Amino acid sequence: MATAPECLTYCPEFPTVSTIQALLQASPAGSLRVSIEAFFRLITTFRDHKMANELEDKAMFTGALGSTRTYTGEHLSQVAFPLGGIGTGTVSLSGTGRLIDWEIFRRPAKGRDLPCFFALRVSRDSSEPMVRILERECLPPFSSISTISASHLNGVPRFREARFQGEYPIAWLSFEDEDFPVEVALETFNPLIPLDVENSSIPVAILNWKITNPSDLPVDLNLLAGMRNPIGSQTIGTGSEELPQRVRRYKEDEGVKGVLFDAPNWRASHDPNTGSVMLGTTAELDQVQLFGHSPR
Repeated sequence: MATAPECLTYCPEFPTVSTIQALLQASPAGSLRVSIEAFFRLITTFRDHKMANELEDKAMFTGALGSTRTYTGEHLSQVAFPLGGIGTGTVSLSGTGRLIDWEIFRRPAKGRDLPCFFALRVSRDSSEPMVRILERECLPPFSSISTISASHLNGVPRFREARFQGEYPIAWLSFEDEDFPVEVALETFNPLIPLDVENSSIPVAILNWKITNPSDLPVDLNLLAGMRNPIGSQTIGTGSEELPQRVRRYKEDEGVKGVLFDAPNWRASHDPNTGSVMLGTTAELDQVQLFGHSPR
Protein backbone atom coordinates (compact mmCIF):
# COMPACT_ATOMS: atom_id res chain seq x y z
CA MET A 1 0.00 0.00 0.00
CA ALA A 2 1.40 3.38 -1.01
CA THR A 3 2.19 6.05 1.54
CA ALA A 4 -0.17 9.01 1.75
CA PRO A 5 1.25 12.25 0.30
CA GLU A 6 3.31 14.29 2.73
CA CYS A 7 3.37 17.52 0.73
CA LEU A 8 0.68 19.16 2.87
CA THR A 9 2.03 18.37 6.30
CA TYR A 10 4.71 20.95 6.94
CA CYS A 11 4.95 24.70 7.46
CA PRO A 12 8.08 26.22 5.84
CA GLU A 13 10.04 28.99 7.54
CA PHE A 14 12.86 31.16 6.20
CA PRO A 15 16.37 29.86 6.97
CA THR A 16 19.11 31.89 8.58
CA VAL A 17 21.77 33.62 6.50
CA SER A 18 24.32 30.97 7.50
CA THR A 19 21.93 28.21 6.36
CA ILE A 20 21.49 29.86 2.97
CA GLN A 21 25.24 30.30 2.54
CA ALA A 22 25.89 26.67 3.48
CA LEU A 23 23.31 25.43 0.97
CA LEU A 24 24.62 27.66 -1.80
CA GLN A 25 28.20 26.52 -1.17
CA ALA A 26 27.01 22.91 -1.36
CA SER A 27 25.24 23.48 -4.67
CA PRO A 28 26.98 22.55 -7.95
CA ALA A 29 27.03 26.19 -9.03
CA GLY A 30 28.89 27.30 -5.89
CA SER A 31 27.68 30.89 -6.21
CA LEU A 32 24.54 33.00 -5.99
CA ARG A 33 23.97 32.57 -9.70
CA VAL A 34 22.72 29.02 -10.05
CA SER A 35 21.38 27.20 -13.07
CA ILE A 36 17.78 26.10 -13.39
CA GLU A 37 18.64 22.52 -12.52
CA ALA A 38 20.79 23.59 -9.55
CA PHE A 39 18.02 25.85 -8.31
CA PHE A 40 15.63 22.92 -8.17
CA ARG A 41 18.19 20.98 -6.16
CA LEU A 42 18.72 23.96 -3.86
CA ILE A 43 15.01 24.26 -3.08
CA THR A 44 14.75 20.53 -2.41
CA THR A 45 17.83 20.57 -0.17
CA PHE A 46 16.54 23.54 1.82
CA ARG A 47 13.10 21.99 2.26
CA ASP A 48 14.47 18.62 3.38
CA HIS A 49 17.06 20.23 5.66
CA LYS A 50 14.63 22.57 7.40
CA MET A 51 11.52 20.42 7.57
CA ALA A 52 12.80 16.90 8.21
CA ASN A 53 11.62 16.86 11.82
CA GLU A 54 8.30 18.58 11.11
CA LEU A 55 7.00 16.16 8.49
CA GLU A 56 5.77 13.83 11.23
CA ASP A 57 3.59 16.52 12.80
CA LYS A 58 0.22 16.00 11.10
CA ALA A 59 -1.30 18.94 12.95
CA MET A 60 0.50 21.33 10.62
CA PHE A 61 -2.01 20.66 7.82
CA THR A 62 -5.12 20.56 9.99
CA GLY A 63 -4.28 23.93 11.49
CA ALA A 64 -4.39 22.58 15.06
CA LEU A 65 -1.40 24.74 15.99
CA GLY A 66 -3.15 27.85 14.73
CA SER A 67 -0.37 28.55 12.22
CA THR A 68 -2.08 27.84 8.92
CA ARG A 69 -5.68 28.31 7.85
CA THR A 70 -7.32 25.74 5.58
CA TYR A 71 -9.81 26.95 2.96
CA THR A 72 -12.45 24.69 1.44
CA GLY A 73 -15.95 24.83 -0.04
CA GLU A 74 -17.29 28.26 -1.00
CA HIS A 75 -14.32 30.00 0.67
CA LEU A 76 -12.10 28.78 -2.18
CA SER A 77 -13.73 31.34 -4.47
CA GLN A 78 -11.87 34.13 -2.63
CA VAL A 79 -8.38 32.62 -3.00
CA ALA A 80 -5.83 33.95 -5.50
CA PHE A 81 -2.24 33.02 -4.54
CA PRO A 82 0.40 34.97 -6.54
CA LEU A 83 3.28 33.09 -8.16
CA GLY A 84 6.28 34.75 -9.80
CA GLY A 85 9.69 36.23 -9.10
CA ILE A 86 10.34 39.73 -7.74
CA GLY A 87 9.56 42.32 -10.42
CA THR A 88 8.63 39.70 -13.02
CA GLY A 89 4.85 39.83 -12.82
CA THR A 90 2.68 37.04 -11.48
CA VAL A 91 0.09 34.43 -12.30
CA SER A 92 -2.22 33.42 -9.46
CA LEU A 93 -3.37 29.99 -8.29
CA SER A 94 -7.08 30.08 -7.52
CA GLY A 95 -8.60 28.13 -4.64
CA THR A 96 -10.02 25.63 -7.12
CA GLY A 97 -6.62 24.99 -8.72
CA ARG A 98 -6.90 27.04 -11.91
CA LEU A 99 -4.23 29.55 -12.93
CA ILE A 100 -5.80 33.02 -13.13
CA ASP A 101 -4.85 36.72 -13.28
CA TRP A 102 -2.06 36.44 -15.84
CA GLU A 103 -0.19 39.64 -14.98
CA ILE A 104 2.97 38.92 -16.98
CA PHE A 105 2.43 41.43 -19.79
CA ARG A 106 3.98 44.55 -18.21
CA ARG A 107 0.80 45.96 -16.74
CA PRO A 108 -1.79 45.14 -14.04
CA ALA A 109 -4.27 42.59 -15.36
CA LYS A 110 -6.54 41.28 -12.61
CA GLY A 111 -9.08 39.02 -14.27
CA ARG A 112 -6.90 38.50 -17.37
CA ASP A 113 -7.50 34.98 -18.56
CA LEU A 114 -5.36 32.49 -20.46
CA PRO A 115 -6.55 28.96 -21.27
CA CYS A 116 -4.23 26.68 -19.32
CA PHE A 117 -5.00 23.40 -17.57
CA PHE A 118 -3.66 20.17 -16.09
CA ALA A 119 -5.45 16.85 -16.38
CA LEU A 120 -4.96 13.29 -15.11
CA ARG A 121 -5.98 10.02 -16.75
CA VAL A 122 -6.06 6.90 -14.57
CA SER A 123 -6.67 3.32 -15.73
CA ARG A 124 -6.61 0.04 -13.83
CA ASP A 125 -6.64 -3.43 -15.42
CA SER A 126 -9.64 -3.75 -17.74
CA SER A 127 -11.75 -1.02 -16.13
CA GLU A 128 -12.72 2.13 -18.01
CA PRO A 129 -10.16 4.95 -17.73
CA MET A 130 -11.11 7.92 -15.57
CA VAL A 131 -10.14 11.50 -16.40
CA ARG A 132 -10.18 14.61 -14.22
CA ILE A 133 -9.17 18.19 -14.82
CA LEU A 134 -6.90 18.88 -11.83
CA GLU A 135 -9.23 21.49 -10.38
CA ARG A 136 -12.18 21.56 -8.03
CA GLU A 137 -15.66 21.82 -9.54
CA CYS A 138 -16.55 25.40 -10.47
CA LEU A 139 -18.06 27.57 -7.76
CA PRO A 140 -21.00 29.98 -8.21
CA PRO A 141 -21.87 32.48 -9.51
CA PHE A 142 -21.85 30.87 -12.96
CA SER A 143 -22.03 34.13 -14.87
CA SER A 144 -18.41 35.02 -15.62
CA ILE A 145 -16.30 33.93 -18.56
CA SER A 146 -14.18 31.82 -16.20
CA THR A 147 -17.09 29.49 -15.42
CA ILE A 148 -18.92 29.27 -18.75
CA SER A 149 -16.18 29.52 -21.37
CA ALA A 150 -15.59 26.44 -23.52
CA SER A 151 -11.86 27.24 -23.47
CA HIS A 152 -11.73 25.99 -19.87
CA LEU A 153 -13.09 22.54 -20.81
CA ASN A 154 -15.93 22.90 -18.35
CA GLY A 155 -17.61 19.77 -19.68
CA VAL A 156 -14.71 17.60 -18.42
CA PRO A 157 -15.15 16.22 -14.87
CA ARG A 158 -13.34 17.88 -11.97
CA PHE A 159 -12.83 16.96 -8.34
CA ARG A 160 -15.74 17.43 -5.97
CA GLU A 161 -13.80 19.26 -3.28
CA ALA A 162 -10.42 20.80 -2.55
CA ARG A 163 -8.47 22.06 0.45
CA PHE A 164 -6.12 25.02 0.14
CA GLN A 165 -3.33 26.26 2.40
CA GLY A 166 -0.92 29.07 1.67
CA GLU A 167 2.19 30.46 3.36
CA TYR A 168 3.91 32.70 0.86
CA PRO A 169 5.79 31.78 -1.24
CA ILE A 170 4.46 28.19 -0.97
CA ALA A 171 0.87 26.98 -1.39
CA TRP A 172 -0.64 23.50 -1.05
CA LEU A 173 -3.82 22.18 -2.61
CA SER A 174 -5.31 18.71 -2.10
CA PHE A 175 -8.25 17.32 -4.08
CA GLU A 176 -11.02 15.07 -2.79
CA ASP A 177 -13.25 12.70 -4.77
CA GLU A 178 -14.23 9.32 -3.35
CA ASP A 179 -14.92 7.96 -6.84
CA PHE A 180 -11.40 8.67 -8.09
CA PRO A 181 -8.89 5.82 -7.54
CA VAL A 182 -5.83 7.95 -6.65
CA GLU A 183 -5.11 10.87 -4.32
CA VAL A 184 -3.91 14.11 -5.88
CA ALA A 185 -2.13 17.04 -4.21
CA LEU A 186 -0.28 20.07 -5.49
CA GLU A 187 2.64 21.98 -4.00
CA THR A 188 3.46 25.23 -5.79
CA PHE A 189 5.87 28.09 -5.19
CA ASN A 190 8.14 30.70 -6.74
CA PRO A 191 11.81 31.35 -5.92
CA LEU A 192 12.18 33.54 -2.82
CA ILE A 193 15.59 33.34 -1.15
CA PRO A 194 16.32 35.95 1.54
CA LEU A 195 19.20 38.32 0.67
CA ASP A 196 19.40 36.87 -2.86
CA VAL A 197 17.59 39.29 -5.17
CA GLU A 198 18.97 37.78 -8.38
CA ASN A 199 17.69 34.25 -7.81
CA SER A 200 14.49 35.56 -6.22
CA SER A 201 13.75 37.38 -9.48
CA ILE A 202 13.54 34.33 -11.74
CA PRO A 203 10.26 34.58 -13.71
CA VAL A 204 8.90 31.14 -12.88
CA ALA A 205 6.05 29.38 -11.11
CA ILE A 206 6.88 25.82 -10.00
CA LEU A 207 4.12 23.22 -9.63
CA ASN A 208 4.85 19.84 -8.04
CA TRP A 209 2.05 17.32 -8.54
CA LYS A 210 1.97 14.44 -6.04
CA ILE A 211 -0.16 11.44 -6.98
CA THR A 212 -0.61 8.56 -4.54
CA ASN A 213 -2.21 5.16 -5.14
CA PRO A 214 -3.90 4.19 -1.81
CA SER A 215 -4.58 0.61 -2.89
CA ASP A 216 -2.39 -2.43 -3.57
CA LEU A 217 -3.58 -2.61 -7.20
CA PRO A 218 -1.33 -1.08 -9.86
CA VAL A 219 -2.61 1.83 -11.93
CA ASP A 220 -1.48 3.55 -15.13
CA LEU A 221 -1.22 7.34 -14.96
CA ASN A 222 -0.97 10.01 -17.64
CA LEU A 223 -0.48 13.63 -16.57
CA LEU A 224 -1.31 16.26 -19.18
CA ALA A 225 -0.49 19.98 -19.26
CA GLY A 226 -1.92 22.29 -21.90
CA MET A 227 -1.66 26.03 -22.55
CA ARG A 228 -2.57 28.46 -25.29
CA ASN A 229 0.27 30.50 -26.80
CA PRO A 230 0.17 33.78 -24.82
CA ILE A 231 2.68 35.70 -26.93
CA GLY A 232 1.43 38.54 -29.09
CA SER A 233 -2.25 38.11 -28.28
CA GLN A 234 -2.67 40.80 -25.61
CA THR A 235 -2.98 43.81 -27.97
CA ILE A 236 -1.47 46.23 -25.45
CA GLY A 237 -1.27 49.89 -26.43
CA THR A 238 -2.87 52.11 -29.03
CA GLY A 239 -3.12 50.52 -32.44
CA SER A 240 -1.38 47.35 -31.30
CA GLU A 241 -2.22 44.23 -33.30
CA GLU A 242 -1.75 40.53 -32.75
CA LEU A 243 1.82 39.74 -33.64
CA PRO A 244 2.42 37.60 -36.71
CA GLN A 245 5.27 35.09 -36.90
CA ARG A 246 4.67 33.71 -33.44
CA VAL A 247 6.29 30.32 -32.87
CA ARG A 248 5.94 27.41 -30.49
CA ARG A 249 8.48 24.62 -30.46
CA TYR A 250 9.86 21.84 -28.30
CA LYS A 251 12.93 22.81 -26.29
CA GLU A 252 15.34 21.17 -23.83
CA ASP A 253 17.73 23.19 -21.67
CA GLU A 254 19.59 22.36 -18.44
CA GLY A 255 17.33 19.47 -17.48
CA VAL A 256 14.07 21.30 -18.27
CA LYS A 257 12.05 20.28 -21.32
CA GLY A 258 8.75 21.40 -22.79
CA VAL A 259 7.08 23.85 -25.18
CA LEU A 260 8.58 27.29 -25.78
CA PHE A 261 6.29 30.10 -26.97
CA ASP A 262 8.15 32.98 -28.63
CA ALA A 263 8.13 35.73 -31.26
CA PRO A 264 11.87 36.11 -32.00
CA ASN A 265 11.41 38.42 -35.01
CA TRP A 266 9.77 41.02 -32.78
CA ARG A 267 12.26 41.15 -29.89
CA ALA A 268 14.08 44.22 -31.22
CA SER A 269 10.81 46.16 -31.47
CA HIS A 270 10.32 46.16 -27.68
CA ASP A 271 6.61 45.72 -28.34
CA PRO A 272 4.92 45.01 -24.97
CA ASN A 273 3.04 42.17 -26.62
CA THR A 274 6.17 40.14 -27.29
CA GLY A 275 8.39 38.02 -25.04
CA SER A 276 8.75 34.31 -24.37
CA VAL A 277 7.00 31.77 -22.14
CA MET A 278 7.87 28.12 -21.52
CA LEU A 279 5.62 25.33 -20.25
CA GLY A 280 8.26 22.92 -19.01
CA THR A 281 9.02 20.00 -16.73
CA THR A 282 12.01 18.19 -15.25
CA ALA A 283 10.22 14.82 -15.51
CA GLU A 284 10.38 12.38 -18.40
CA LEU A 285 8.00 13.27 -21.20
CA ASP A 286 5.93 10.64 -22.94
CA GLN A 287 4.60 12.89 -25.70
CA VAL A 288 4.55 16.54 -26.79
CA GLN A 289 1.95 17.80 -29.25
CA LEU A 290 1.83 21.18 -30.99
CA PHE A 291 -1.46 21.76 -32.73
CA GLY A 292 -3.91 24.38 -33.91
CA HIS A 293 -4.54 26.45 -37.05
CA SER A 294 -2.39 29.26 -35.59
CA PRO A 295 0.74 29.05 -33.42
CA ARG A 296 -1.11 28.25 -30.21
